[in-house]
Amino acid sequence: MTRLRLEIPRVREFIRLAKMGEQIGFYGGGEYAIEAYYRYMMRRIAHIRRELSAIRRRREMLVTKRRDYGLPQVALTGYTSAGKTTLFNRLAGGESKYVDGKPFATLDTYSRLVDFNGLKAILTDTIGFIDDLPPLLIESFYATIAEVLNADLVLFMVDISDDYQEFSRKIMSSIKIFNDLGIPRSRILPVLNKIDLMNNVGINDKIGLVKSEFPDYVIISAKAGIGINDLRNAIRARLEPLIIDRKHGNSKDFNPID
Repeated sequence: MTRLRLEIPRVREFIRLAKMGEQIGFYGGGEYAIEAYYRYMMRRIAHIRRELSAIRRRREMLVTKRRDYGLPQVALTGYTSAGKTTLFNRLAGGESKYVDGKPFATLDTYSRLVDFNGLKAILTDTIGFIDDLPPLLIESFYATIAEVLNADLVLFMVDISDDYQEFSRKIMSSIKIFNDLGIPRSRILPVLNKIDLMNNVGINDKIGLVKSEFPDYVIISAKAGIGINDLRNAIRARLEPLIIDRKHGNSKDFNPID
């Protein structure tokens, strides 16, 4: 849909240029093929809009049903190439989702029931953040963003092996995205990945930056399996109070469209 919408101005200009100098009535040039293509584009955009609306409704219903069954929602998010899918595969146990390390290797949400050291929750892998993502593209990926909005806990993955300037930029840019989406930091758990690639130079500065913005964090290597059990325990500790509230009928934190 995004590609089609970006083509609309160009197609309109083609039509305008084609019709310049035409005479009206019988001596006109008739309909051009580009005009038929323009009508096709508009029909296609309308069809995709309806499909996206249907996807949003299905996902909202799915989130509601999961919560009715008492299943907390955990969403994996963060910048592309941070290792989200690698961590998803490890936490889900035996999953083999495609791992590329390039933007949009993950093109849709993917959910599995995962056991976090005795506590079961739905874990969802999502599309990574991209700098300066065009508004038209954000609309197309709204269904993925919705998974983050509806999550009881957001695992915010960051590549700790990045140099400090890049690490800081991604942290602050992501915080802005979370603020724009209305996600409180109490629902976010930073996961600092790729510790196996660090040489300990500047690690204290990076951890200090994270501690200044979030109440807690976990350091792991999704690829090497370092810190995975600590992450499972941290997720369980975050979710247990929410489950207790739910059992006691306190649903203020569990609005499906929170």
